[in-house]
Amino acid sequence: MVHCNRCNTTADPVPPAFHWKALLVVYWISMVALTPLYCGLLGLNLIGVPLLFAMGGSIGTLSRLSTTWTCAKCGADVHTPARSERPRPVPARGHEAEAEPT
Repeated sequence: MVHCNRCNTTADPVPPAFHWKALLVVYWISMVALTPLYCGLLGLNLIGVPLLFAMGGSIGTLSRLSTTWTCAKCGADVHTPARSERPRPVPARGHEAEAEPT
Protein backbone atom coordinates (compact mmCIF):
# COMPACT_ATOMS: atom_id res chain seq x y z
CA MET A 1 0.00 0.00 0.00
CA VAL A 2 1.32 3.41 -0.97
CA HIS A 3 -0.03 6.91 -0.49
CA CYS A 4 -1.26 8.69 -3.62
CA ASN A 5 -0.84 12.45 -3.54
CA ARG A 6 -3.39 13.12 -6.29
CA CYS A 7 -6.42 11.38 -4.79
CA ASN A 8 -5.07 11.54 -1.19
CA THR A 9 -5.75 7.87 -0.47
CA THR A 10 -3.72 4.80 0.35
CA ALA A 11 -4.12 2.21 -2.39
CA ASP A 12 -2.42 -0.82 -3.88
CA PRO A 13 -0.04 0.30 -6.64
CA VAL A 14 -0.43 -1.12 -10.14
CA PRO A 15 2.84 -2.42 -11.66
CA PRO A 16 3.99 -1.11 -15.05
CA ALA A 17 2.43 -2.76 -18.09
CA PHE A 18 4.58 -5.16 -20.10
CA HIS A 19 3.62 -3.68 -23.48
CA TRP A 20 5.61 -0.50 -22.72
CA LYS A 21 8.74 -2.59 -22.16
CA ALA A 22 8.14 -4.48 -25.41
CA LEU A 23 7.64 -1.21 -27.30
CA LEU A 24 10.86 0.14 -25.80
CA VAL A 25 12.79 -2.89 -27.09
CA VAL A 26 11.23 -2.50 -30.55
CA TYR A 27 12.27 1.17 -30.59
CA TRP A 28 15.87 0.34 -29.69
CA ILE A 29 16.06 -2.35 -32.35
CA SER A 30 14.55 -0.05 -34.98
CA MET A 31 16.99 2.75 -34.09
CA VAL A 32 19.94 0.40 -34.42
CA ALA A 33 18.61 -0.87 -37.75
CA LEU A 34 17.68 2.53 -39.22
CA THR A 35 20.70 4.61 -38.22
CA PRO A 36 23.21 3.02 -40.65
CA LEU A 37 20.63 3.24 -43.44
CA TYR A 38 20.11 6.98 -42.97
CA CYS A 39 23.80 7.70 -42.42
CA GLY A 40 24.83 5.84 -45.57
CA LEU A 41 22.35 7.37 -47.99
CA LEU A 42 22.66 11.13 -48.37
CA GLY A 43 19.20 11.59 -49.86
CA LEU A 44 17.50 10.22 -46.76
CA ASN A 45 19.32 12.48 -44.29
CA LEU A 46 16.68 15.21 -44.52
CA ILE A 47 13.97 12.70 -43.62
CA GLY A 48 16.02 10.47 -41.34
CA VAL A 49 17.55 12.99 -38.96
CA PRO A 50 14.21 14.41 -37.73
CA LEU A 51 12.83 10.87 -37.51
CA LEU A 52 15.77 9.69 -35.43
CA PHE A 53 15.50 12.75 -33.18
CA ALA A 54 11.80 12.00 -32.63
CA MET A 55 12.53 8.36 -31.88
CA GLY A 56 15.34 9.33 -29.52
CA GLY A 57 13.11 11.78 -27.68
CA SER A 58 10.36 9.24 -27.24
CA ILE A 59 12.75 6.72 -25.65
CA GLY A 60 12.70 8.75 -22.42
CA THR A 61 8.91 8.76 -22.32
CA LEU A 62 8.73 5.04 -23.02
CA SER A 63 11.30 4.23 -20.36
CA ARG A 64 9.33 6.27 -17.81
CA LEU A 65 6.09 4.50 -18.73
CA SER A 66 7.75 1.07 -18.58
CA THR A 67 9.04 1.58 -15.03
CA THR A 68 6.37 3.75 -13.33
CA TRP A 69 3.91 2.28 -10.84
CA THR A 70 0.46 3.88 -10.83
CA CYS A 71 -2.37 4.35 -8.35
CA ALA A 72 -5.19 1.82 -8.76
CA LYS A 73 -7.88 4.43 -8.08
CA CYS A 74 -6.84 7.47 -10.14
CA GLY A 75 -3.94 6.30 -12.35
CA ALA A 76 -1.42 8.85 -11.02
CA ASP A 77 2.27 8.01 -10.77
CA VAL A 78 3.27 6.80 -7.30
CA HIS A 79 6.60 5.91 -5.75
CA THR A 80 7.83 2.41 -6.46
CA PRO A 81 6.92 0.32 -3.41
CA ALA A 82 9.56 -1.63 -1.53
CA ARG A 83 9.70 -5.35 -2.31
CA SER A 84 7.96 -6.21 0.95
CA GLU A 85 5.08 -3.84 0.12
CA ARG A 86 4.46 -4.98 -3.46
CA PRO A 87 1.15 -6.76 -4.07
CA ARG A 88 1.35 -10.52 -4.42
CA PRO A 89 0.57 -11.88 -7.88
CA VAL A 90 -2.80 -13.52 -8.26
CA PRO A 91 -2.40 -17.26 -8.99
CA ALA A 92 -3.79 -18.62 -12.23
CA ARG A 93 -7.08 -20.47 -12.22
CA GLY A 94 -6.83 -24.05 -11.06
CA HIS A 95 -3.59 -23.42 -9.19
CA GLU A 96 -5.08 -22.04 -5.98
CA ALA A 97 -4.31 -25.25 -4.10
CA GLU A 98 -0.65 -25.14 -5.17
CA ALA A 99 -0.23 -21.51 -4.10
CA GLU A 100 -1.53 -22.11 -0.56
CA PRO A 101 1.24 -22.56 2.01
CA THR A 102 1.07 -25.88 3.82
